[in-house]
Amino acid sequence: MDIFEFCDFIILAIKKDKKDFYYSQYTALLPRIIQVTGKYMPFNDFYDTITGANLDLRPAEEIVEESREIRRRLENK
Repeated sequence: MDIFEFCDFIILAIKKDKKDFYYSQYTALLPRIIQVTGKYMPFNDFYDTITGANLDLRPAEEIVEESREIRRRLENK
């Protein structure tokens, strides 16, 4: 195994360990999540929320313009 494969292996192990840690949190928090929201949250959604993977990385102006457009459409209905 060369150094690059070894580094990839270490990175994979760290990601797996991190995911296992968040899964433990998820199983502990799931009953409360269901109680507060009234619906089930899949682990992948929880993981994306906790790690920030679901953040919208577009420029702020683009997001604001999209929200204005949605508001205009809703007001015209």
